[in-house]
Amino acid sequence: MEQFQLTVEPGAIQIPIDPTATILETSLKANVKHAHACGGNARCSSCRVIILEGMEYLCPRNEKEKKLAGKLGFSDNVRLACQTTVNGNVRVKRPVLDEIDIQIVSSRAADQRITSIGKEMTLSILFADIARYTAFTENAQPYDLVHILNRYYFVMGNAVEKNSGTIIDYYGDGFLSVFGMNEEPDHAKLAVQSGIDMFRRLDDFNEYLKEWLGQSFEIRIGIHTGKVIVGTIGTKSMSKLAVMGDAVNLASRIDSANKELHTKFLVSQSTHELILDHYQTGRDFEVEVKGKKGKHKLFEILTTSSG
Repeated sequence: MEQFQLTVEPGAIQIPIDPTATILETSLKANVKHAHACGGNARCSSCRVIILEGMEYLCPRNEKEKKLAGKLGFSDNVRLACQTTVNGNVRVKRPVLDEIDIQIVSSRAADQRITSIGKEMTLSILFADIARYTAFTENAQPYDLVHILNRYYFVMGNAVEKNSGTIIDYYGDGFLSVFGMNEEPDHAKLAVQSGIDMFRRLDDFNEYLKEWLGQSFEIRIGIHTGKVIVGTIGTKSMSKLAVMGDAVNLASRIDSANKELHTKFLVSQSTHELILDHYQTGRDFEVEVKGKKGKHKLFEILTTSSG
């Protein structure tokens, strides 16, 4: 009688199949790390797998799996490992590998809206983006791309939140965050420290990404301190917190200047004046910033600096 194999990615781990056991039971019996936050009772999605090969050898979804799959909008090739048995050669990928992934799938976004009227504030604005992001997307499967970006934003978001920052918006390959929303007097220092922490956390993230896809990310950061208008825009469920004004545009241009200057982390003169006693800087530049008149002085922050 032919012995069928369950192949588990990442790692191409091959396990003999027991047609009476679920994918989760089979993995755990073989000492393969397989998340199952609810204990394998179809009350969470942490054990889910993406079916790469062998869809025809899966059992149909039972009622428990149907209920959760419908609630979360699973496609046909996403199955709960705790509820699925197989009777042929099947290859699967685990998108949830560790505690960080479990927190991501379990977390719920907090409502951070403040006002629909608008308020003028002086904030430090941080833009961050991923270098060569387009090439990465062209070589990644859609489900890999979504999973990796969710993890990336979770890890980088923790660095922002640790330093009292607020992520305002995401732009596919980057995000905008602000510091000083609670009128912290040292918001420029908090913004720069957040950027340094992001580079530190990137090392661990890249170890994970290399195991997952054999690739790594490089990031660029730009920070400017200035006056903005803060308010809630949109209506009903589509409303969101926003920051607007010339300072936001300049912070975005500073981030973009990294590419031309072959740097990773730049701040404006107004930010530099507030942090120069706390952080070590490298080169400084006088540049024309796209969309802005005159030259602007920018300062390179050394990512090994500590506050």
